[in-house]
Formats: sequence, C-alpha cells, structure tokens
Amino acid sequence: QGGGIGWWTPIGIFAAGDPDKAAAEVRKMCAIWKAPLERDFAAAVVACVAEGCKVDATYETMVEAMLRQCGKCARALLERAIRIAGQAHDTWDLAERIYCEMLMHETAALLEITPADPPTDADAPLPRIHGHLDCTDEPYTTYFWAEQIPIALAAFVFGHGKPESLPICINIGRDCDTTGTTIGAWLGALHGMDCLPKEWVDQVCSANS
Repeated sequence: QGGGIGWWTPIGIFAAGDPDKAAAEVRKMCAIWKAPLERDFAAAVVACVAEGCKVDATYETMVEAMLRQCGKCARALLERAIRIAGQAHDTWDLAERIYCEMLMHETAALLEITPADPPTDADAPLPRIHGHLDCTDEPYTTYFWAEQIPIALAAFVFGHGKPESLPICINIGRDCDTTGTTIGAWLGALHGMDCLPKEWVDQVCSANS
C-alpha cells in the first residue's frame, strides 16, 4: 500500500476543471496494482487538483470534490481530518491532535504485509491507529495513504487553503515529502505556480542546489 501519490498529479492538470474525469482516469490507470481504498485516495487527490484549477474554485469546493470520490473508509478518514482541523487552535495543537488520533503504525514494513497495515477494502471500518507518540529524534514514518492523505488534508483545511498550509503540513512531520507534495499540488492548482513566497523557494533551491 501507498507510495507515489505525486505520480498522479499530472492527471489532475490534464483534466483541469473536471474532477470526475481526472478521478476516473486515475482509477483506470492504478487499478492494476492499487487496492480499492488506495484507488479512492488517488482519485480524491487528483479530483482536488482538477477542481482547484477552476476559476471559481475555493478550498471548500476542492474538499467537496475529494469527498465525492470516496467510499466509506476513505471518506471517514478524510472527515476525521476535517474535524480535527476545525478543532485545532494552532499548528502545534493540530499536530498534537493528529498524533493522538490519525497515525497508522510506527515503521512500515515496505516489502511485506503485516497485521498493522490498514485495510484495503473501500468499505472497511476505520483502521486502527498507532496511538500517541512522544517527541523523539528516532526516525519513524509510514507510507500508507490512509495516514498521509488525511494529514495533508488536515493541514490544507486548517490553513484555509492558503500557502501557509504548506509549512504547517511540513511541521507536522511524518512522511512529509509525500504530504508536502500533495498539498503543494493543491496550492498550485488553486493559486497558481507563483503562489509560494520567493524566500521559501529560494531557500529550498539553495539547499538542493
């Protein structure tokens, strides 16, 4: 499960303004090796991109476009993220709530299926959570979309779809190259490719010269 959610972003751009078309195309393309729950998440992410390309799009309409693509399990995971975003008072409260309620399991076993993996059925019950993690310098993450996409959505909603939602997302941690890529695609669709402050872009380019 998981891996490569950023691969599908171009489909949201090719189908700009048509979330249902973007989602349907991604479902066909990833059906060979992605389980039903993952297909829901891939479809939801690209639908969000395609919706964001509309002239009158808002972050709220993007969230609605996502939810329309989801079966029972993916929808429940995303709605939990939206609820948590609405309850949080600041970035660190958001992170605390996410770490208490939304994490899957601590270290994913990349090449084997374990009992700690999330379900794969679109109508499955909510997967069990890992539970609260204390601050640590030890590496821990997971590649499961069942954790990553809700974290990205929580940050996007908490930040009201503004560019500030990207550093909010990154500061939450976990698999933040994936969550950052996802939220970056949504921001680009909604605000355009020049939406990020130049000093942010320059700093990243400098660090990755």
